[in-house]
Amino acid sequence: MDKINWYELSINPNAIHLLEQNVDKIDWKRLSPNPNAIHLLAPLNYEQMRSDNREFFQELVQFVCHPNWQMKCASRFNMDLDEYQYLLMECNVF
Repeated sequence: MDKINWYELSINPNAIHLLEQNVDKIDWKRLSPNPNAIHLLAPLNYEQMRSDNREFFQELVQFVCHPNWQMKCASRFNMDLDEYQYLLMECNVF
């Protein structure tokens, strides 16, 4: 491990497992073009994101489930409302 060139390793997409285990040795400037390193560069807290967006989610569901919106969408697809709602249920939308 002491012979690894961490400067070069930081850009290697196949070395992500070594980089994850040795975060203190990462060359962060070289890491940014590494396509497998996005989770190291921008870690996401999904629970916090879910909590922060709960109100927006509820408003969106109310909007999408509103009969007027569903009728509008059904007419765009040349379907009647029952067909459109069946399609939504088949796709597990609600």
